[in-house]
Amino acid sequence: MIDGAVVSVQDITVLEDMERSRHEFLGMVSHELRSPLAVIKATAETILRAGQPLDVADADELREVVSEQVSRMKELLDNLLDISAVESGHLAVRSEPLDLCLTAEEAIAIFRRSTGNRRKLELLCPSSLPLVSADRCRILQVLTNLLSNANKFSPPEGEIRVEVEYRAGAVAVKVSDHGMGIPPEMQDRLFRKFSRLNTRVEGTGLGLVISKGIIEAHGGKIRAESAGEGKGAAFTFTLPGLEGDDSQSPSPAAPRKGGRGE
Repeated sequence: MIDGAVVSVQDITVLEDMERSRHEFLGMVSHELRSPLAVIKATAETILRAGQPLDVADADELREVVSEQVSRMKELLDNLLDISAVESGHLAVRSEPLDLCLTAEEAIAIFRRSTGNRRKLELLCPSSLPLVSADRCRILQVLTNLLSNANKFSPPEGEIRVEVEYRAGAVAVKVSDHGMGIPPEMQDRLFRKFSRLNTRVEGTGLGLVISKGIIEAHGGKIRAESAGEGKGAAFTFTLPGLEGDDSQSPSPAAPRKGGRGE
């Protein structure tokens, strides 16, 4: 005789969404790997079919094509390794005293060299700022990712602004744009694996997840803000200031030399 029973009900909608997102992500990664491989294969076939030695200009152009595609594949593989390290809690950071204004300047220079981009980009820094303890290469990775996102989702004439300031024991870096913005329903999902703001824009959607892992590995926080679609977006991360560094100043942020590219 059965006196009672317990019924467990689980909403599988979330699980179905996760599974669908996972399949979309794997398909996207496959595409991102196949595309450069196809270009490299076509380039190799062009060289093999050439009946005579290529002239210097043509050879240089083909070498550049292969180099670009190999770099694209390496970036994707590096991102996948970083995601694995973030999820396992084994993301390596090598901290040192760091000036975030100088690091932001370096990130802007890297961004311009890698993209050839000449859009209006401004860096605002206070005249004095405490150092932070951080891994320079990892923070550069976060900054260049945020700059790349701002560039990707903004019109060519849109300005990108980087602001560094002191906030109650921490140094905050804010990267803002005047691009397509973020719908309210997407703002909580931006830092989740498999989430992409716009599937029509190229990219894996891994950059923000990795950036969050890097900042949190430093004891910091990162967040996104947007007034909605078409109203731009801002990404801000904070890192604790070094104890005993009394260089912080209430002076307002001002354009930093080298911050604006013309």
